Amino acid sequence: MNDVTEGIVLSNMEYREKDALVSVLTKDFGRIAFVAKGVLSIQSKNAPGCTPYTTSEFSFDYKEGKTVFPLKTAKMNNSRRALREDLDLLSFAGLLCELSEKVSEQGIKEIELYEALDNALNFLKQDRYLSCCLFLAWLQRFVGVEPVVDQCVICGKTTVSSISIKEGGFVCSGCQHHAASKNCTLDDLIHFRVASKAGFEHFDILQKKYVFSFNDVRIMMDFLLHHTGMRLHSWTLIHSLMD
Repeated sequence: MNDVTEGIVLSNMEYREKDALVSVLTKDFGRIAFVAKGVLSIQSKNAPGCTPYTTSEFSFDYKEGKTVFPLKTAKMNNSRRALREDLDLLSFAGLLCELSEKVSEQGIKEIELYEALDNALNFLKQDRYLSCCLFLAWLQRFVGVEPVVDQCVICGKTTVSSISIKEGGFVCSGCQHHAASKNCTLDDLIHFRVASKAGFEHFDILQKKYVFSFNDVRIMMDFLLHHTGMRLHSWTLIHSLMD
C-alpha cells in the first residue's frame, strides 16, 4: 500500500475521456502502466509528471502479479524540457523510449535498462548522435546481438574494410565480396567500433575526440533491426525528418 517509485515515462495514450494509460519504466518494478484518471484535463496536477520522456515519482498501490495500476500521484523530478523544444531531439527521445518499451518485459525489474535510458535521454541535448549510438550499442549487448568489431567476422583477419549487417560485424577486403556489406569510410568503422566498446561513462571523452553523425546512428539501427526483427514507428519518423 502507498508504494512510491521513480520512473521514466515511455508513452501515454488516451484511455477514456480525460484519462490516459501511461507506460513507465520504473526503477523498482520494471515496465508497468498506470491508469491516470483526469490526467488529460488542463487542471490535472498529475499531468506534468505523466509527460513522455520525463522522470517522475509515482505513488500507487503495488500488487504482485499485476502490471497495470491506478495512479495516485505523479510528481515530476526531471522535465527534460529541452527535448520538447526541438523536433529532432523529441524524435530521438521517442526512438529511445520506443526501443526501451520493445525490449523490456512487463513487471520485470531491469535496473540496467533504466540507467541506460536515463543516461541516453540526459545526454541527448549535448550530442544526440553520440548519445543514441551509445544507447544502441548497449541495447545490442542487452538483447544478445553484439557485433564483432575486433576482427573480420568471417575469416578473423584484424585488418578490416567494411561492416556486414547480415554476417554480424566487421569484414576484411577479401571477405567483403562474399558478404553483403555496407560501403564504409574509415570514420564509419572507427565510430562503430568505439560506440560498441564504450559506455556512457566515456561520453565526455568521446565527444571531444569524435564527431558522430546521423549515418552512424543509421548503421547501428540497421544492425539492431536486422538482428531483432523489430519495427519502430519512431524510426520511420526520424527517417522522414533526416532524409
